[in-house]
Amino acid sequence: MFDESNLHSLIARESRLRRIPHSKLLRESLQAAADEKFTVRADSGLSPDWREKLRRLAPFAEAQSDWHWWNKPPWSDLKFLLVKESEFLAWLDGATGATKHATEVPSANVGATSPALKPAPEPKIDEAINAEYDIAKQKGLKPPNVREIVALVQTRLHAQGFNASGRQIQHVADADRHKSRRRQPGPTVASEKRGSSR
Repeated sequence: MFDESNLHSLIARESRLRRIPHSKLLRESLQAAADEKFTVRADSGLSPDWREKLRRLAPFAEAQSDWHWWNKPPWSDLKFLLVKESEFLAWLDGATGATKHATEVPSANVGATSPALKPAPEPKIDEAINAEYDIAKQKGLKPPNVREIVALVQTRLHAQGFNASGRQIQHVADADRHKSRRRQPGPTVASEKRGSSR
């Protein structure tokens, strides 16, 4: 349908046009998509728990500072979410949090609290990674891969007053003790489900 656009492009465009801080609009858009405030159609390549992932990523959106973060997973995966543009714009027009108040918050404020965060020691990063894999196991979800785990761990660390770079987290997550908790390379969850339904 011509009425559809991917969520990644819509957020980037409307952030620029409406002068809403990108990270703030991203946070509110992810929460709204997870809450089904507008119609979203997921590409078949995404895991079935994509709504839950959006809900978990939303609080972390405003803390992004890595170089080119917007074009890296998990944020770049928003290109696989197709949105009815008219519904998204109607939601955005009515979302006072994303319009009226967004322009009152300068982009610089997003990182204003960063200096207060302490560098996370490796045991703390390790603990956060374990916690995320425990959550995935308890909920019966696909364990996050090395790239997906970064944003989840950073969110958890920020809540505890710590910070760690994506590279640090990936380095710790790549240890053998964590490799065994992830899916091995091969068929995706989506392809396995398609195969079992035949």
